[in-house]
Amino acid sequence: MISPNTRRCCLAFGTCVLVALVMSCDRRSPADVNADARPGTESSSSLKPASDAFELAQQLRDAGDHDGATNAVYRALIQAPDNPDAKWLAAELEAIRGNVELGIEIAASIPMEAGVGPTAIDWRVQQLVNLGRVSAAADVLRSASQQASDRTRWRHDLWKLLNRAGRRQEASEQAMSLCRDGLATEQELLSLISQARSYPTPEMIPEIDASKFDPGLGRARWYFSRGEHALGVEELSAEASTGFRDFASDALYGRLLAETQRWDAFRDWSRTSQAKDFSDYWAALGTYLGDNRQYEGAARALLEAVRRDPTDRLSVQRLLSVMASLGRTDDADQFRHRGIEIATTEREARVVFASSQD
Repeated sequence: MISPNTRRCCLAFGTCVLVALVMSCDRRSPADVNADARPGTESSSSLKPASDAFELAQQLRDAGDHDGATNAVYRALIQAPDNPDAKWLAAELEAIRGNVELGIEIAASIPMEAGVGPTAIDWRVQQLVNLGRVSAAADVLRSASQQASDRTRWRHDLWKLLNRAGRRQEASEQAMSLCRDGLATEQELLSLISQARSYPTPEMIPEIDASKFDPGLGRARWYFSRGEHALGVEELSAEASTGFRDFASDALYGRLLAETQRWDAFRDWSRTSQAKDFSDYWAALGTYLGDNRQYEGAARALLEAVRRDPTDRLSVQRLLSVMASLGRTDDADQFRHRGIEIATTEREARVVFASSQD
């Protein structure tokens, strides 16, 4: 039986030497390959003669002999390493045999343009979600939808996964893209009204809890939306120690530290953070600078946060305070009105959301 490590090597494009060695040791005819079926079993006795290893693998799979099918499909891949149908069958078989991660890895090597390519992508996404790796599933769909923007379902599913993972800035970008193309649903449009908070927001579905969101950033975003910032810090503390799995987590962690005024931890975070493309990063920095009475710097940081997320009511409210402290009363009045407009829109969105659930 071929080991998992050998299987990985046989699937890699740069392992020509290994493939040549295996092939030189196993130059057998299709009739010989049929010997992989377990003799004396009910499944093997009912098999038709196979013309090649891939056909035999399919027959064994259909007969329920997953180990025999796996051996046969890897022989097929040794003979034709780029065969997408054989890769797809190998991925399915590995998942059936409990090697889901290996199956996902094999499926990832199937080109999008292959006939089974889109099916393999859907399968990878579902397997990752089943493993609790929602953010990784979103990354698969994001890459796929960039290559095939005409597959609208992928774009809608990506929006859902990004929300569940707590990656709200990216989810909002996806919703905005769908909106520009005239494809956005009512829910996707509503999600654009408060882009820094979980969607649905706590006010929209009061009975929902953190378990509806992905552990880590998803739940931390939920706690942030409820004003339970200390719980959000706890949710991301493990990642903060070992390394954030994405920049969105990095950014929100800094913001949560600022909201809880953990300034020593905040300064440590600010020295290493790589999340400057996210509005949460600038909101965190503006909060810190404002608390330390560095109002000019706070204004610049908060303005950048609002530029990236015009719906960030907390940052708008802080800009009101910062502008007042700088003596810029006209600007302060503008942000006061802007904050009122955002709050009003949020209330109206809750009404629309509630009516859509009836």
